[in-house]
Amino acid sequence: MIKVKVFQSGSGDCLLLSGSGRNILVDGGFIGTFTDNTRPALAEIARRGEKLDLVCVSHIDSDHISGILQLMDDILAWRVFDFQNKQKNGKFKEPKFDRLPEIAEIWHNGFETQIGETAGDFESTVGMQVQASILSGNWLLAEAGQNLINGQQQAIELAHMIDPALLNIPLNTPTNGEPIVLLDSAPAKYKVGEITLHLLGPFKEDLDKLHQEWTVWLKANQRKLRSLQEQAGENARRLGLNEEAALAQTMQMLAAELGNRTEVTTPNLASITFLAEENGRLVLMTGDAHANEILKGLRLHQFLPAEGGTMHINVLKIQHHGAEANIDEAFCKAVTADHYIFCGNGDYDNPELEVVELVVNSRVGEGADTGENPIINKPFTLWFNSSEAAAGTELRAEHMRKVREKVEELVKEREDKISFKFLEGEPSFEIEL
Repeated sequence: MIKVKVFQSGSGDCLLLSGSGRNILVDGGFIGTFTDNTRPALAEIARRGEKLDLVCVSHIDSDHISGILQLMDDILAWRVFDFQNKQKNGKFKEPKFDRLPEIAEIWHNGFETQIGETAGDFESTVGMQVQASILSGNWLLAEAGQNLINGQQQAIELAHMIDPALLNIPLNTPTNGEPIVLLDSAPAKYKVGEITLHLLGPFKEDLDKLHQEWTVWLKANQRKLRSLQEQAGENARRLGLNEEAALAQTMQMLAAELGNRTEVTTPNLASITFLAEENGRLVLMTGDAHANEILKGLRLHQFLPAEGGTMHINVLKIQHHGAEANIDEAFCKAVTADHYIFCGNGDYDNPELEVVELVVNSRVGEGADTGENPIINKPFTLWFNSSEAAAGTELRAEHMRKVREKVEELVKEREDKISFKFLEGEPSFEIEL
């Protein structure tokens, strides 16, 4: 049995796949929503004596990576406390939150896995500690018309946090530390206990584009990164920490000062996407990828024929928060599901009304609107990880009100076919398959 827990994560993504005692966390949303909604659920995993067998950061946008960085900080805080407690250092207080599960491995196509042969100049200028520092911060990543804040710097801090000097979490083990990538000639699948992950993307050409963006960013920011390293050394001397720990702390303190990149397009096409399978149950995790890339991966794995064809799955996480640019009629007809998950709180008008209508019409529309899947008439559920009450601002709340009205309009007189759920005051919902 596989379960999909979807957290209220603002305008971001944060989902937990669980089955047979194994746990896969996909993205982390924002820091605030992580601490309020996700952290307690992960603490329960730790209390059960389980771990996070895999943490997958689909890509480096702030609305996907920020909560993961908070998770790393939380785990580090408990490790520091345990160490200092053994040293009988009473200055270190016990963290004010429950212990979180250890992490077996992380998938993350970030800074150090992207620079490749250009890493030399960066290392000589900034040093190994900063190069490792891709995993734990707040750097604003520009996303074309979307929430483009904090991605690049956060990716740098993330890499630092999982480095052997700190948390020592294995990175991209299926590819021996190299970027997670799907080759046209070799469909890839990986096992997490009884769960099989069929890798659908990214493809190499998308990673090459991300590599180019990293190179441009590094050249523009070497001076700032060098100053970070210098300040970390000063903090190490002042606080009695090792330089690696001081660097992590310094990166966090200076995150806002270093941020606000708005010139670089976001690497949505480089999202890590996969189809999770356990005992015939299928869950499609799409990140912010484009419909064409997802279909290409499904065809490579022969879940879909080379051209055309359809497939039916249990759960589909609608890509890029239900943005119209990432999904089309062909995708909705090709891939149908029992459960459609929309992650978005009205920010940037996501989920877009047109996308909600597109999904519904692909199942219960008239004439050419519907697909050819033989299961087309099977009942299905629309899940929304936010609502008017949970949107947070008046503008977002207004959009979520429109989403609810659109859903109610579409469902009217079709209650036998469609059900729906909006998150109001709850931190999450769970789909049990």
